[in-house]
Amino acid sequence: MQKLNTTIMVFVTVIVGMSCIDQSGRPTASVKVRSKFDMQPTLVEKQLPQGKEVGTFRYSFNGNVTFARKPEPWTTIVIEDESGKPIVEQRTKDDLSFHIEAELPPGKYSVQSEVPGGFDHVTYWGSSIGRINISETGELNQSTPPFIHKLKMRLLEPTNSVVVSSKRPILKWKPLDGATEYRVGWFEKTLGGNRQVIKTEQGMTTTKSEYQIEEDLVPQRMYAWFIGAINEDGAQFGYYSSGYFETSEKLK
Repeated sequence: MQKLNTTIMVFVTVIVGMSCIDQSGRPTASVKVRSKFDMQPTLVEKQLPQGKEVGTFRYSFNGNVTFARKPEPWTTIVIEDESGKPIVEQRTKDDLSFHIEAELPPGKYSVQSEVPGGFDHVTYWGSSIGRINISETGELNQSTPPFIHKLKMRLLEPTNSVVVSSKRPILKWKPLDGATEYRVGWFEKTLGGNRQVIKTEQGMTTTKSEYQIEEDLVPQRMYAWFIGAINEDGAQFGYYSSGYFETSEKLK
């Protein structure tokens, strides 16, 4: 992820620290997590009580949630197990910071920040998803990106589920203030539920709020497309990643 400008960096710095204490009360693992913006991390050294259940370990999670624009008053930090079951759900504080002490058994977990209303929120997406792996001995391996809520862009044409008859349709979206360019990608997929990507076109950029596909599409196929808004420093601060449409039997 590239660096943001000085103004935005005040709001997009995320630092997460974790420490692990086994059932004897001794630290078994400590991890520093440096944000993508190269800011100094903090390391949690707090002594936590031993796990209450056999085979579990106590961890401390600390960090901050940030927004690309005007922040929401709070978000919910959610830790889920490998099956998708929520293990921890905790609201952030007034300053959008969080401190969680959780007792977890060995396994794989995901962690992210969710805005009020979840997927139906009209302005922001949920944050990037972090991954946590805990070994049988309590050693922790993690990939935890900054919890940044980016703007949810609005697709204009083609809207989801529409059937298009053009060989080279024009993709349109609502522009975002502060965007110097947009990155567009589209994926060709078969119909009938097959999720295999047959062809990928991505990395195209435009300064306009529309993009015409430059080669003929295939009849009776499903196409998914995405759009990202990029600021003057090359950082993406808004996107939409789940647009899709179908092509008709005969294309003009």
